[in-house]
Amino acid sequence: MRSIMMLLGAIALFGLAISASTLATDSEAAKEALKKGSWSLQFGVGQNFTLAKFEGATLSVKRHCSPNSALRAGVTTNLSHNVEKNLRNASEFDVNESDVNVSLEYLHYFTPGRRVTAFAGSGPSFGFSRQTQVALQRSVPTSSNRNESTQWSLGANLLFGAEWFVTHGIALFAEYDISFGYTSKVLKASSSSYGMTGHTESHDYSLTSRGVRMGLSVYL
Repeated sequence: MRSIMMLLGAIALFGLAISASTLATDSEAAKEALKKGSWSLQFGVGQNFTLAKFEGATLSVKRHCSPNSALRAGVTTNLSHNVEKNLRNASEFDVNESDVNVSLEYLHYFTPGRRVTAFAGSGPSFGFSRQTQVALQRSVPTSSNRNESTQWSLGANLLFGAEWFVTHGIALFAEYDISFGYTSKVLKASSSSYGMTGHTESHDYSLTSRGVRMGLSVYL
């Protein structure tokens, strides 16, 4: 039932975008932006019209191959190292985290000469993350426990939306997406005293939607 509702929502948004594109007048701003070779940076629009990362990406860029087609790439990276000390039981936790997520989407614009134009797109996404946690007992120098989590995911996105060119180089857009994904996760636990103490694997499939999202395109 949820999948049907997501599909109906996507069709409704797509229909509204097509209607808006048909009624909109020609725009020099749109023609200038949606030309072959143009680049743009994209940001999410949050509450109170604040700018945020789009698609959770550290960097989201789009390049037009023609007025009707474009490639959009999003890259997210994160590296962190944290050491926590507990003076009460003389223990120390050393935590390392790293993850990277990459998405690539092909976008097709139906009426690139209009001030409001509909688009549709699809493409793959890939993610990898790893976390290690080492617990040391300072009272027993040779005692340590290690937990390691490794996860990778592979998915495919389908999206529909519309872009409105406010002025030269600036456009607002809204889009609705449906994503199918596969995730594999491995958890390992080991002890300096007992060796490997645990090993767990999980594999998940999902069909999800992030709903309608608003964004801002800045054309360079």
